[in-house]
Amino acid sequence: MAIPKNVRKGDVILKEGEKPGTIYIIQSGMVSVFLPKQKKNIELYKAGVGQIVGEEALFGLPLTASVAAVNDVSLIEVRVDAVKPLLDAANPTVKHLLKSVIDKQKAFNGELKTLKADQDLTPCPPDNTAKVFACLFHVAKYYGEKKDNKIVIQWEMLKRFAQRMFLESPLRLEQAFNILLKLKLAEVQMVKVDPKPQKPGAPKPKEEELLETMGACTFHDLVPVERFFEFYAQFHFKGANPTILKYDDKCNQVVKALVQISEGERQDKSGVVYMKYTETCDKMKAIIGPSFTADTILRLEQKGLFVKRESNNQGGTLSFFRQEFINMGEAWKILREVEKWNELGFVDMSEPKPVLAPGAVGADGAPLDPNKAIVTCPACLSAVGEAAKFCHACGQKLTAQAA
Repeated sequence: MAIPKNVRKGDVILKEGEKPGTIYIIQSGMVSVFLPKQKKNIELYKAGVGQIVGEEALFGLPLTASVAAVNDVSLIEVRVDAVKPLLDAANPTVKHLLKSVIDKQKAFNGELKTLKADQDLTPCPPDNTAKVFACLFHVAKYYGEKKDNKIVIQWEMLKRFAQRMFLESPLRLEQAFNILLKLKLAEVQMVKVDPKPQKPGAPKPKEEELLETMGACTFHDLVPVERFFEFYAQFHFKGANPTILKYDDKCNQVVKALVQISEGERQDKSGVVYMKYTETCDKMKAIIGPSFTADTILRLEQKGLFVKRESNNQGGTLSFFRQEFINMGEAWKILREVEKWNELGFVDMSEPKPVLAPGAVGADGAPLDPNKAIVTCPACLSAVGEAAKFCHACGQKLTAQAA
């Protein structure tokens, strides 16, 4: 029932979003309860001797934070399945008191998350990511003007409503809108305005004195924006595995390939597509390259996508909800740009330049000149040889029109 356990300094004991089968009583040392972030973890508080961590597991709740050892720690590991019968047999009042304490702790952690998030210096912190894109969506949808299946709204109006109604930072809002511009989901008309108020009868300012600023913003399609912030909010605020909200290029390749080869395949009424397993794996390998294995598909489960495999005398079938895969692929495009934004501090509107892959050769077998190579891999944008069948960097199968 109770097992002693020693943990070294820096080791992670519990992870946010998990539903562990154990709780821990701290015998000696100290642990840090924190929120895992991309660059720097945000500590909520420290727990010491006599305190318990992971108590949410008693009621089957996901952990609201991660726990790591600050120094060498001695713990008592208690299995939940051993304690559960005792808890079930306890007086209802005792059970209610214990549940109340855990709920209060959960609410306390939630308040701490909000306070600590305000101290997060990343341009678009996780707690604000869904919000800023929700601002763009709702303000454009309800205050924009519909024109030819598009929505048009002046930037100043968009910014003003986002500030007043959602208390959103204008700078963050502009950078989020830049992501939509980069992904061709929106466009903006730049206009020149006089930065200084002019008195009646005053001469018009010179061209070089005018300031170029954003004018009419046109949203081509708000659906991907709505799907993205709903997807992000669903997994971020409900304590899901944080890896779901990390962009994975390999998983993205698998999703794109499955969507491509499933086009036109048989679907049931709910949109689930069914394909032959062996044939699908062969097609996947032809698209992705030698780096693809059957286990690669299983990685999608870590990202909240599920593929079902059933055996039969014809090699088995593979089934999945196709529209869900399409939606996830669209969300990952925005997620990837958000990650780049947080790394650089701004949204880079320029397209990435081809990078010469190590060992890349031309049609004649000679090494490629980094200054002249223009044939690129569509998956990783590495420069490759004109006659190459696979990318030297990522293993992507190349087509004849790779240039």
